[in-house]
Amino acid sequence: MMPNHKDEIEKLSTAMKEAKSKRAYERYQAIYLHLQGYTKGEIATIIGRSKKTIFMPTPSAVLMDWR
Repeated sequence: MMPNHKDEIEKLSTAMKEAKSKRAYERYQAIYLHLQGYTKGEIATIIGRSKKTIFMPTPSAVLMDWR
């Protein structure tokens, strides 16, 4: 069972809307999709990157860097 990441998902959704660059947007989107249960392979396909480029830091670490 996937843990509930409602707060992190909401923060990532806001971060995606406010992202100033495509790279930042893709980082937030990858974590957003990961928290929703997508695999690294699925995420790579969705954002158009190779599976090797998908790295999953903790959401809180990314959000701390966001502000």
